[in-house]
Amino acid sequence: MSFEKSEFYYRVYGLNVKSEIKIDEFVPTENSNYENVVSIKYSIMSEDIKESIKNNKKANFSKEEVWFYIDNVATYRVTNGNLIEFEPCENADPYLLRVFLMCSCLGFIMIQRDIVAIHGGT
Repeated sequence: MSFEKSEFYYRVYGLNVKSEIKIDEFVPTENSNYENVVSIKYSIMSEDIKESIKNNKKANFSKEEVWFYIDNVATYRVTNGNLIEFEPCENADPYLLRVFLMCSCLGFIMIQRDIVAIHGGT
């Protein structure tokens, strides 16, 4: 999967988000000097993470760092309540890539910030 890296700014779930990829499902905001920004960045995962995935370990959870692998989508790493890194799989579906950024990753950010997130539907 290839995409053009740029900077996009959003306010979502009470968080200020700066993303290297466009997230169509979020409403953009003006570029400003946000405090407490959550950054979403394309990254190459560490060899330790890649080796774990090769050995069929698809996730690791701690208070400061969470990483998880979704088959044919991406590997995601969430750290310190302010950084989301992702490495897409080749030919990943862009919609599915964003779903895990919007839901799982931002949920882990909130947990790392000691914010209780409640989701409901009727």
